[in-house]
Parts: sequence; C-alpha cells; structure tokens
Amino acid sequence: MKTILTFFLLFISTFVISQCECTDCSIFLPSQQTVASQLDISGATNNTLGSGGQYVCQVCIEMNHDAIDEIDMILIAPDGSSVDLILNTGLSSSQDMTFEICFVSCDQTANPDSGFSAVFDSSEPWQSGQTYDGTYYPSDGCLEDLTGDVNGEWELEVTDHVFLDDGTLFDWYLVFTDDSGIGCANAGDCDVDVSCLAEGGELATSPIELCEGDPGLNIDIDPEFPNNNEPPTADFDYSWVIVNADTDVIEDISSDSDLTGYEPGNYLLCGFSFFINDEPLIPTPDGSLTVDDIQDDIDDEVYCADFSDDCVEISIDEMYLPPDFDGPLEVCADEVNQYTILDYDPDIEYLITFTGSITFFSGSEDVYDIAWNAGPAQICVIIESACGDVETCIDVDIINSPTDLEIIGDLEPCPGATENYTFEPEAGPGESYQVTISSGTIISQTDSSAEILWPEEEGTQEICIELIGGTCEGVPFCEDVEVELDFELPDDLGTPDEICEDDSAISLIEGDNSVIEYIWTVSNLDILSGQDTEELEYIGMNPGMASVCLEIITACGNQGPFCEDLEVLAKPDPEIQEIDPTCDLTLTLISTADPDNEIIWTLEDGPGNVDIDETDEPIIDVTFDEPGIYQFQIDESNGLCSESDQIIVEILDDLFISEPIFECNLNNQYTVTFIISNGILPYFVNGTEISGDTYTSDFIDSEESFEFEVSDFLGCANTIEDEFTCPCVSDAGTMNQEIISICIADESFVEAEWENDGILDGNDLGLFYLHDGEDDELENIFAINEIGEFEYDISFPLNTILFISYVVGNQDGSIIDLDDECLSVSVGQPVIFFGIPEIDIDAQNKTCENNITISGTYDEDLLDIKFRQIAGPGISTFSDNAGLPNSITVSEQGIYEYELEIENEACSSSQLFQVEFAVPPIISNITEECTPTADNYTVSFTIEGGVPPFIINSLDTLNGNIYESELIPTGTPYNIIITDADGCISNSVTGIKLCDCISSSGFLDNIQISACISEDSIIIDSVVNNMLDSDDIGRYYIHSNPSDVLGSVVQINESNVINHIPSIFLDSVYYVAYLVGNNINDSIDVTDPCFDISNSQPFIFYSIPNVDAGTDQSLCENQLNLAASPENGNWTVLSSPVNANFSFEDINDPASLFDFSLSGDYALQWQTSNGSC
Repeated sequence: MKTILTFFLLFISTFVISQCECTDCSIFLPSQQTVASQLDISGATNNTLGSGGQYVCQVCIEMNHDAIDEIDMILIAPDGSSVDLILNTGLSSSQDMTFEICFVSCDQTANPDSGFSAVFDSSEPWQSGQTYDGTYYPSDGCLEDLTGDVNGEWELEVTDHVFLDDGTLFDWYLVFTDDSGIGCANAGDCDVDVSCLAEGGELATSPIELCEGDPGLNIDIDPEFPNNNEPPTADFDYSWVIVNADTDVIEDISSDSDLTGYEPGNYLLCGFSFFINDEPLIPTPDGSLTVDDIQDDIDDEVYCADFSDDCVEISIDEMYLPPDFDGPLEVCADEVNQYTILDYDPDIEYLITFTGSITFFSGSEDVYDIAWNAGPAQICVIIESACGDVETCIDVDIINSPTDLEIIGDLEPCPGATENYTFEPEAGPGESYQVTISSGTIISQTDSSAEILWPEEEGTQEICIELIGGTCEGVPFCEDVEVELDFELPDDLGTPDEICEDDSAISLIEGDNSVIEYIWTVSNLDILSGQDTEELEYIGMNPGMASVCLEIITACGNQGPFCEDLEVLAKPDPEIQEIDPTCDLTLTLISTADPDNEIIWTLEDGPGNVDIDETDEPIIDVTFDEPGIYQFQIDESNGLCSESDQIIVEILDDLFISEPIFECNLNNQYTVTFIISNGILPYFVNGTEISGDTYTSDFIDSEESFEFEVSDFLGCANTIEDEFTCPCVSDAGTMNQEIISICIADESFVEAEWENDGILDGNDLGLFYLHDGEDDELENIFAINEIGEFEYDISFPLNTILFISYVVGNQDGSIIDLDDECLSVSVGQPVIFFGIPEIDIDAQNKTCENNITISGTYDEDLLDIKFRQIAGPGISTFSDNAGLPNSITVSEQGIYEYELEIENEACSSSQLFQVEFAVPPIISNITEECTPTADNYTVSFTIEGGVPPFIINSLDTLNGNIYESELIPTGTPYNIIITDADGCISNSVTGIKLCDCISSSGFLDNIQISACISEDSIIIDSVVNNMLDSDDIGRYYIHSNPSDVLGSVVQINESNVINHIPSIFLDSVYYVAYLVGNNINDSIDVTDPCFDISNSQPFIFYSIPNVDAGTDQSLCENQLNLAASPENGNWTVLSSPVNANFSFEDINDPASLFDFSLSGDYALQWQTSNGSC
C-alpha cells in the first residue's frame, strides 16, 4: 500500500499498514524443533484466493542459517492449504548463509542467484558466509496452490530436522495480487494484470504462400491458450486483423480470416481478443490505421483488448501471362541475331533458356543476342512463379554454310611437280570456290577444281578454299601441303668399321614404300643376301680394306650411290695336342696359341673338379680329383676376331674287384675268389702276375682276416681286404603250428608235434622247451623235457599263448648250452591253458523303475555271455543277451531271478542273481480349493502305491495316503514330487490356480482440480465402484505419474483430503490414485495378486503472488511517479481527501504517473493475481 501526503510546503508523512509483514520477528530457529510465525489479515475486499484474479504472488523472507538443507519451510493459508517453500535434502554444518530472497508465483519469471535453479533446491552448492537475494519458485508446488480466504491467520512454519546447526528468521511478508482493503506495505510487486482479461492466445501456424484467389486463402485457424487463460466468451469476442506487411497498415478487422479476394502482396493475419462492451471504442481501418495505433490504445486502456502472441505471415503471389517475345525464325550458322521481350516489366525476373549448339550469347533485361552453329535450336523466356511458370519459346532454323569442305589431291608433292586438285562438295548454281596458295602457280581453275605448279624448293605450303556466292557467308578451309622428296637417301648405312674374314655383317637403311629400287655394290666382300632390299648381308673375304655402296630410285628420281669403307681382319688359329687315356690325375695341356693374344682355357664337361694352374697361357697343368672323360676348350682372340679348339681327356678308373666268394671245408677253413676288371692285362696280385682276370687264394683259417694288392699293366691299382667265419650246421627242425587250447579243469597235459627233421653235430643235444616270447625266442622257460609232453603246472600263465619249441645246441651235462653260437631254436607250436571263466556283476538288487542296467567286469577272452530269466511275475526283455552292460526291462513289477552263463574258448560257468522291481507311488485325485478371500488356495490329492512313510517335496513326511498342502498365494505355481520309504519317486504334479479376485479400486474423476496454497488442502471426489475383500484396505496415493502406474509417491491418505506437505511442489501437477490390496501393518501389499489401482486424478496447489507498491512518500508537487512490482496489476485509490480529483496515466502500469488536485493523504493500492491466489 502506498500513502501520499501533500501540503503546500514539502514535508514527509509515513502511513504504513503492515498486517502482511511479520510482527513477531526476529525469531530464533533452533535445531531439531519446529517454529511458526503468524500474520492476521483482515479487511480484504477481494477475499477469495483463486477467484477474481486474487492469489499470493510473492513470499519474501530474510533469514540466516547454518544448514539450509536441514530445514523445511512451509507457508500455511488460513484454510490449511500450504506450499513447501524449502524442503530439507541432506546434512551440512556451520554454513552461516544469509537469504534475502522472494518466492514468486509460477506465472511470473523467477530470477535466481547466478548458477542456481529457478525452483529452490536446498541441496545445491550454497556457499558458506554468502548472502543470496534472488527470486525463486517454491521447492514443491506453486503459490497459486493456496486456497480459501485471504482474511485470517497465515503461518510460516520452519522445521529443523538435524541437531547442532540453527538460524534466525529476521523478517517475512506476503504480497497479494489484489490487496484492496488490506493495504499491505509491500503491495504491487507482482507482475499480474487483473483489470483486463482479453487474451489473443497463440496461433502457432507456419507462414503461408499461395496464389491470388486460391481457396486456401480462406484460412481456418483456432487460437491456442496453453496457459488455460482463454477469456470468458460471455464477455469477450475474437476477431482477425489483416495487416499489409509492406505498409504496416491494417486492411480489415473481421470476424473471418478470408483473404481470397486480396491482391498479390505480403500480409499478416493477427488474432484479436476484445471486451464486447468496448467494441464501439475500437477504430475501424481507414487506410492509415496500424497495429501500433491499436496497441497504444490498449496500453492507454482506451479499451480492453489483446493481440495474439504471434501473427501468421501470408504471401499472395501474382499469376503472370506468357511474355511477348520476338526474333527471327531462320538464321545463318554463327550469325549473331537479336531477340526482344516486347512487354518487358522491370519488376519481373525473367529466365532465358536455349537449346542447340551456340557460339555466342549476350544480353540483359529485354534484349538478347545469340548465335548458333548447329540445331535443332530454340530460345525461350520464362517467368517463374509460385503460381506456376509461364513461358514463350521461338523455334529457330539454322542454315549452315558448308563446313565439311574437302580438298582432294596430293598434299605431299615432289618439288617442282604439277598436281590437279578437286573440291567437295561441288559448287551449286551461282557458287564457286575461291582458291589461294602460299607459294607456286595456279595454272588453271574451274568452279570446283584447280591445277597447281609447286616450287622446286622443299617446304610447307598451304592451299585454302572458300565457297562463295551462297545464302550464308562461307567459312574458309585450308590444308598444309608438304613439298618434299618422297624419300631421301640417308648418309649412314650402319656398316661396321671392321669385320673378320669369313664372318658376316649387314648394312641397312630404314625401308620406305617410296623407294622403287635398291642398288647395292661391294668390294672385297661376298654378298650373301638382300640385293634390291633395304638390308644387305655379306661376308669378309681377304684381310684388307673393303667397301659397301647404295643407290636408290624413287618417283622423284635417282639418289646416290652413297659408300662406306670397312677393314677385313685375319682370324687366330689355336690347336691343342692330343693325349692318350691315362690313370694319372695330373696332366699338361699344350696348344699353338699366340701368347700375345688373349687366351682363356675352360673346362666344358667332366664328372669331377679340375684344378687349372694358369687359364691364360698357351701351355697349362691340370689336376683331376676323380677318373672320367673331360672336355677342355681354349679361346684365342686378337681383339676383334676369335677362334677356339677343344680336346677330350680320359682319366681311367681304378681297377674293379668283384665281391669275394668264400668256400669252407670241414676243417673250418675257407678260400677267397674274386674277378678283376677295368684294367689292362696282365693283372698282378700282391706283385705276382696271374693268368686271366680271376684269382683264388689258398685256405685261410675261419675268422682270420685277409688283404690283397691288385694292379694292371698300366699300374692302375686297387686293394681288397676282409675276414670270414664259416657257418654252423646245427638245425632244430620244424614244429607243428596248429594251436593247442586246453581247459585246466578237463585235462592236465598237452603233447607237441615235431617233424623230426633236425640236424645235430657231434656235440649237440636236442630237447623240448615250453616258453613264452616270440615263437622262436626263448624268454621265460616254464618246463623242459625230451618227449614234448607237458602237464599243467600252477606256474603256467593262464589264457596266454605259450610255445613248445625243439632246441638244438652243444650239450652241457643233461641240458643245452644256450650260449652256443650255433644254438638252433625251432618256431614253437602255440599252446593256451584256459582257466574257468569268472564275472563280477555290478547291479542293484532293487529298483523303482521297470528296467535296470546290469554291468560288470570280466576277462577279455570271454567268447560268450548269455542271460536267462529263471523266475518272476512277468516277462523280461534283454537289450543285449550276449554282452555287458545289458539293460533288463520287465512287463510288471515284482521279484525276478536270473542266470548268467559265460564261456571262453575252452571252459564255461554260470551265476544266479535276483532283482526286485518295486512299485513307485502315484499321485491321483488332485483338487485345488481357493480361500474365501481368493488370496490363496490349497492342493490336495491321494497317494496310490509306494511304501509309507512318504516325503512330500523333500520336506513334509506323510504316514497316510491323503495330503493337503499349506496355503499357496493365488497365481503362484506349484510342483509336487513324492518319495516313498524305498526311495521311489512319484510322477511330478505341476499346476497353478488363479483365484477370481473381488478386490477393485474403482474410479476417480479425471478433471484436474486446484487450490491456492492458502487453503492448505484439496478435497477430491471420493472413489466410486470400489470393492474390498476381508483382508483388504484402500488408500489414496499422491504421486507424480499421469498414468495408472505410480510415479514418485509423496503422500498416502486414508481419506480423500489432500493436505499440502513440503514434498508437494507448488504450481506443479500431481496425481491421486486409489489403491486396494492386502493389509500389511496398515500398508497396502503391492505384491497382493488381487492388488488394484484406479485411474489418477490431477491436482495443483498454487502459490501466492508477492506484491510491492513501493515506499511511502511526502511531496509538494501534484504529480507522483509510482514504482510498483510486479509489472502486471492495477492501481486503485483506497482513500483520498474529500472532493479531491485524481487520475492514473495508466492504471495497469506499475510506473504510472499519478496526478491529484488537493493536498492530503492518499492511500494507493497495487493489486495482482496469478489466477488462483
């Protein structure tokens, strides 16, 4: 509230009504306690929050605290509605922070301190020792959420939740949008205008571009009111303002938005809301009226109206006629012609296009020059428009002068030649060719030909022709004429400077078709080939000088002869002396080469390595590393000519001695016989000449060594040495190889069969041996006798192949010396001693199945395993009746007896065993029963078969055969398995029961409700059509999600009354849903299968606006500059001197001028509203 006191002399008088500001501050704020400060407000004429534009638009506090994040600060209206200004969010200590801040309504713009959120958040990084003075939205909800009356007790409640840190509340005050009757000291700080409810809304439509007259220009747009601020239709009407965007002049104010009759141009279509009673005050368009004019009237409160927040941009495009375009229809190629736009308009943009091959184009605006050299040709002028392009095109015929001229004749004539030339195409009537040449003489000419004499000098000339006398000017055509010899004899025949006698060489020039004849002549040379060609081959004859000459004939005449000289050189003649075959590995090779020439010896072929001492001398020494045939070559060169010679040298092999042949006598002596070859007779052994090539020695004792030196006539030698042992005569002979198998239970001996074919010397003894190992190797010996018959002994290995062999060797008493070098062992007869077969059965003697697997261990040499049922109530089926493991399946449960028969190659045995196939328990007669609440159900059944007691699911023990389960939650599956006393397991029973739920959460109204924070609570419509079972409770859940899925829950109530708490932010939409479910400690069990949740109803607690009318003043003038806040609001005069006249420059302007006629006290009020508070 603002009070103004005026006198004729200046003095200051203060009159403040402070019932909106704290009267009991400052207040200590102790830790872990709740402190409240109250205001009593009365006299409000606009008393209902949320009605008539009245609400709290600002709450300002001044406080200091050490831990801002540990407190809740709640503003409570007289009706109990509340808004959470600050919510506790954590712990801190010793921050010593000062807050001189205001909480503003959500319809205003908050200006928080730099770096902080607009919604006050106590968890943000507030700095110790700092002072904050920004404006904020409440932590939860809006000031507009407060409801009820303005008049009454208002309370600011502060709760500290943590010990130690405390604070001080220095001051706090409220600002209402309309403080009429209460005169709050700080009224006028709310930017709310309640005097005019006109609202143009938002059009939110993209720019429109259409052609003139288009039906789409009859525009249908509905304004949008996203802030739910559409003015009441009973008092306000809506029209459209059509503005010329180029001149800013209003064309029309109309109830419709039809621009189909408007001329091309740019327009703005703006929404216009106005108070119906003020319609006569609104001016009509007069050709100069602008939007600014109307806005000035609105700002001056001449009438109540409002433009839309945005206007639609509309472009109406003109529809053009095809342009009038003129120019020639027939032109010569490459001739520049002009085309003109006859109805040219400089305000229209024209596009010129053309087709055909052009050689020139130029022009602008209405005139264009163009030349073509080929068609088809066309030139067009186009006017592009959003309403469709229009064009005018001219088709042009191109008349071509002949450009493909051709000169037919010899363009490479000989010097001084006369040539005839013809020209194409042939000249037409009135046409002829104009001929020019760069040099020479035109002897004669017709319209299409000419005869020309070219100069005697070689060079490049030019002939040009031009067809004249036609419709279009001709284009000259020229050709270069090369006047030159058709071929010129070169001055280089490629002849070598030297040639060896009898060697060939060539002379040549590059061939050319212009040469008619080649004429070659030579001296001291013999032509081999190439006469009358471009290449001549010849050989040198006698040492000395020679020459090659060439003359040619072409169409231009004879040239030459041209000659070149060369020298014929003599060749060297090396010759190597022959060498006879030899055994020597070192030889001398002699040649006739001239030591002054270049000499090179090389080995051309041979089996081994050869060392040549000097390779560049006429006579050399060579050394061989092995016999064989070698080929050497000598090359001799005098610089140009070279010659070579070769020689074959044979180095004989050493004498060859054959493999020796040994002959023994009965005296244990032997002779050596061998054959000598590869040598020249006679041969010598140990220096003694022998007859022929075969040598036999005298007798040598067995095991004594020998050595013989052998040579031939040429001295080639070799040596043979060795030793020999005469062989033994002892032989054990042959045993029968048929295997003998015997069971030790049936017979006790075996008898081997010997073929009686052994050989014994005078010292030998023959015996039969029973042994193992390979068939003729004595490893372990088990028995020895003379007759070959062996009785089983326990030391004999069973089921193992043994051998009976006949053994011959030197007698050592009554046995044989097994170390005798001539010991002989026959290949033994195989024999096996088989033991009685055994098997170790591994099998259960009792099973709950109708099958069982029999396994076991047994000897690997078993030949047969057989099972046989001896007794039992049913029939047994064997999976494998001849092996293990073996599966036995019975046709019915009971006790069965079986016999197992086994045998090996020689013995057999049997074994009896018994198996009980027990009957497992079976679950039958299964029933499922739901409880009356349908939350749970039970399962019961009967057990058939099996042996009690029974174990249910490995947990419960049952002695009888009837079972009922514990309670199972509805919708929960069950799985039951029974094990009897024998360990037999029943069939598995699985199921699930869904009991029909009777619980229902019902329905809530979907319409959003709201309240001002001053009302402290909101009452929603009670839930309808809900139903609870005997275990259920129902609760109202306040949460943050618009769907039937709960968001963040902030409050749970038993009733439909929603009290405002700090966690409900003001000016934010929340939702209430009704939940039904089982009661668990007075809370709803959300896991209850019959749990149900209703739809959610939205609601909002609005915050109270904050208003400041400025400071009280005293002045002498009759005019005052006011300064209120916020910006939106209206001024009223609460009291004034009697008979005083006064006026506001703008009743809605917080900075309006206030004029008055009389001195005295004036009480002024600035009032604002956020729509609810």
